[in-house]
Amino acid sequence: MQFLFQHLENKIVARLEQMAATQKEEFARLKRECREGFSTVHESISNMKTVMEGKRKILEDQLRKEISQIRKMVVLV
Repeated sequence: MQFLFQHLENKIVARLEQMAATQKEEFARLKRECREGFSTVHESISNMKTVMEGKRKILEDQLRKEISQIRKMVVLV
């Protein structure tokens, strides 16, 4: 009888250890996926910032040209 209880206890302990290991692996996988996701978002934000800065410079140049043209028109009038 004692042997049966010991055997069952060993099986239960082994199963619990297996489940804990599986959960640990799953947690590590989820953690890795989250980090990769945040890294992708950070990279996208950085790229968007670069694009927006370029667009701002283009608009600034266009605005300067338009102001220059308006000044020339005012001088001519």
